[in-house]
Amino acid sequence: RAAIKHAGSTEVCGVCGDMPASDYRLIADDLPEDAVATIKLCEDCLAIRCGTMQERYEPWIDETG
Repeated sequence: RAAIKHAGSTEVCGVCGDMPASDYRLIADDLPEDAVATIKLCEDCLAIRCGTMQERYEPWIDETG
């Protein structure tokens, strides 16, 4: 919330608050089948989470609205 308030926009990374950030969907076997886990990440945080934390993401496009 502080990063959003400081930036004056919701288009910030959900981890570090940097801009620009894109929407990603977490790909994980242990999520409920109908769950959609999304987060906005900058390129650096995406690389860290995928490389160091071994998480998998795909670009997320919200097709509901």
